Amino acid sequence: MKLIYCGLVNRGWMAEHLDMFSQNLLVGKNAVGKSTVIRALSNSASLLSQRRLLDDQDALACALAIEGEHFTSVYRFAWTDAKIHSENLMVIYDNGERKVWIDRTLDEAIFDGVVVNPPQDKLLINLKRDTVLYPEIESIISWAENVDAFSFNEFDIDGDERLYSRFIKGGNNLYSMVKALSPESIENVISTAANLGYHLEKIEPVEFADIKKVMFTEKGVGRPLFDFDLSKGMFRTLYLLIYLEYVAQSGKPATLLIDDLCEGLDYDRSTKLGKYVFDYCSENDIQLIATSNDSFLMDVVDLNYWSILQREGSKVSAINHENHPELFEDFSFTGLSNFDLLSSDFIARYNKNK
Repeated sequence: MKLIYCGLVNRGWMAEHLDMFSQNLLVGKNAVGKSTVIRALSNSASLLSQRRLLDDQDALACALAIEGEHFTSVYRFAWTDAKIHSENLMVIYDNGERKVWIDRTLDEAIFDGVVVNPPQDKLLINLKRDTVLYPEIESIISWAENVDAFSFNEFDIDGDERLYSRFIKGGNNLYSMVKALSPESIENVISTAANLGYHLEKIEPVEFADIKKVMFTEKGVGRPLFDFDLSKGMFRTLYLLIYLEYVAQSGKPATLLIDDLCEGLDYDRSTKLGKYVFDYCSENDIQLIATSNDSFLMDVVDLNYWSILQREGSKVSAINHENHPELFEDFSFTGLSNFDLLSSDFIARYNKNK
């Protein structure tokens, strides 16, 4: 399952149609909505997977297109004050057939042509799950259950207990992930960390009475290190590397939302880690939706992955290679760096000359 577009409304802020690809880097000036997109998608997935209840969330309207094996599910819902205002599911099959499975308003709810009476605070998509009868519904729920979201610059070294709560799935803290990894995966983390300038000999889970921690043995350091011994940059980098191995080892298609990817890292590590994350996700069927204002990172991420967010008032739109192919093609002949596409007046001049 893969998210191919989304539309989001949250607190009066609106993004009507954002294309999503297998790999995505959302860029743009401050306050255009990059972090808001990540939060809104995270909240949507939390609601659909029932990790959170309606009364735990702000008002939200959401439209998602999820690409399945032989069909695409287009799902929309909106709610406020812990009540579903509308819900609609239309499925577009590969043979061109279209079918409306759910059509719901405040006054009436119809499922597969039949009037039903769901509770006002429950989504029909959750109440009608059946893996055999309704694979179209299951594709959306499965997508939501395999979404993780976190902010790179909020990774803290004051302990795992605070950190893993930022993963919307919950429960996958550093200790549990390392303990689940195969020896080959641990070696992959150690090898990749060395390429980033962090030279480790061992990564192993340890227990002291009821305390569970991960111990790092660094070359040239006479004692083992724990999370609180590491610099912020080293801790955040290792956590992300371990997490990627954990997701890939699970074998489940996943969507990873990362706000401020590589924020706070030096030039060398930012470029190397950023490129590694995009390459790794591409090779392991992990859909990546990341945001960044880091010029170092932008310069190593293919422009085909870019979505340049712009905001006018409360409306957010995106420029990408699909909806503005000539702009990206013209820019490729300039010889400028990727970051120059965002920092220069190239886009403004292009739009003026159209």
